Amino acid sequence: MSDFGQIMDAVMDKNPDMIVCVGDFNDKCMIWDGDHSDSELGLKLYNYVNDNNFFQVIDEPTRYTENCASLLDLILTDSPGYFTTHRGSRSLHNPCQY
Repeated sequence: MSDFGQIMDAVMDKNPDMIVCVGDFNDKCMIWDGDHSDSELGLKLYNYVNDNNFFQVIDEPTRYTENCASLLDLILTDSPGYFTTHRGSRSLHNPCQY
């Protein structure tokens, strides 16, 4: 998490017009505004995003299996108005191991 924070801080120091960070964060939560109790990061990522005025725009799980659904893939941005449509798809991964 500290590497991510350092990279994002360096990007913010450049004062870009817009910041978008996408990827598989493996946060292992059901919903973004949840307690993140199943996440390795706990609330660290969630708090970083909120403390730095970012928004996480994915509002449904991005990994589905027979046994569970998780929000792993995120879009973090300081300009959420540019994201009007986003869709996940069914996972190709094996059933949840956590």
